[in-house]
Amino acid sequence: MVSATTTEKLLLTVYGETYDPGNEAGGGKTGAPVNATAGLASTVTVRAVDRFYNLKSTDTAVKILTTDPYAVPPTQRNLLNGATTFEVFFRTASTDPDISTGPWRITASTASASMMSQSVSPLINIDAGDPVKLLVLTPGLSADP
Repeated sequence: MVSATTTEKLLLTVYGETYDPGNEAGGGKTGAPVNATAGLASTVTVRAVDRFYNLKSTDTAVKILTTDPYAVPPTQRNLLNGATTFEVFFRTASTDPDISTGPWRITASTASASMMSQSVSPLINIDAGDPVKLLVLTPGLSADP
């Protein structure tokens, strides 16, 4: 039996990535992010891990932020036995060739003073959701997605 060493950092995995404890070369995970859709929930998992990416049991409070300027961050919550999930709702598509925004990142960090380092996702492309509105721009106006 292998026991985890001291808690060192947070590990964030997004859809398309798989937690892989012990995989130092892969940063504790395998796979690559899959495109998310604006307005739909993207589930992410945050774990407290040691330097070898083994799960550490703790109830530390964790918060999530994104680089999408219009995303609403989920409410912070405590880890349960070292892990928890969050639903992230991106608002701004990044795959539209007419708009030069994104792709976006997600950052997981402790909500209080803690020695655990934060975890930042790879870049995630966001596809536009189903059309629900028509935007008409008169001369002199520009879109601000």
